[in-house]
Amino acid sequence: MCRLPGRLLVSLFCLLATPSFGQMVGVVESSSARLGVTAPGCSADAQAVSPVRTQPYTAELKTTMVQLLANGVSIRHESTEVRALDSQGRIFDSRTEAPISADQPAFTWASVNDPVENSQAHWDSQTRTARVIKLPPESQRHGCWATDSGNMRMNYGPEAPADIEAVRRQMKAMVPVPVSKPPQQKDEDLGTITIEGVEAQGHRTTTVVPAGQIGNDKDLVTVSEIWYAPSIGSEVRTATDDPRSGRGAMELTHLDLSEPPLATFQPPEGYEVKVEELHQVPCEQHQMFGGVAGAVHGAVY
Repeated sequence: MCRLPGRLLVSLFCLLATPSFGQMVGVVESSSARLGVTAPGCSADAQAVSPVRTQPYTAELKTTMVQLLANGVSIRHESTEVRALDSQGRIFDSRTEAPISADQPAFTWASVNDPVENSQAHWDSQTRTARVIKLPPESQRHGCWATDSGNMRMNYGPEAPADIEAVRRQMKAMVPVPVSKPPQQKDEDLGTITIEGVEAQGHRTTTVVPAGQIGNDKDLVTVSEIWYAPSIGSEVRTATDDPRSGRGAMELTHLDLSEPPLATFQPPEGYEVKVEELHQVPCEQHQMFGGVAGAVHGAVY
């Protein structure tokens, strides 16, 4: 579907990244447009694709991870997530991590993408501070931008055709790095089922890393299962089984298909709100030509 701090940073970066530069350079040949926020991972749209309009919703999900150590000890971790989308395209995603021990409080972070206000925001229960970033107009999203505090910097891609050509030449000159034989992979279509009132399409991927490939004395088998609901543009059930990291499961526990209240997309009462705007700044060489990551429109660096 990105556990502060890692997941917070990745999710924020995903929300801030938007499509454009890839289509000019031709770095990526396919794209995926989505309105919901899922975990894990980010996707950078490389072509101009009109996003599929999904219906408003508020979803509650529960994630469980169980790791079994070599000495037989198991570590269990649980978290809950709330996702919401309204008819104006606002996206809300919050995650609450269960405390590791009884003497520690639960930790909640949240992020919002608001196309109406042209802003991104995030906040957390530890600092009780909300940070709102005002984004530049779509027509001005090129080159590098930063907030006055320097806490946020973004690269929206080349500022001039000459820069685009320079990146194209750099990409052509890149020498592929030799890689070992790819793992064996089997994909299965699991069909369609109904979860919390919405149809979900299932897909299972089984990956086998042959013995000796990465120092393993036996075949290493991992299984990943994903159920995706097109009507809300979001995963509603996932399951993973990897001997290296353990077993994980995410399940949709409640779904409300009515319009979320506007307050959902605003910082909680009593939180300090800090608003910053992005201003265009000169791009440094490594920031403009930093490979594919630096080439993606809206990349944060």
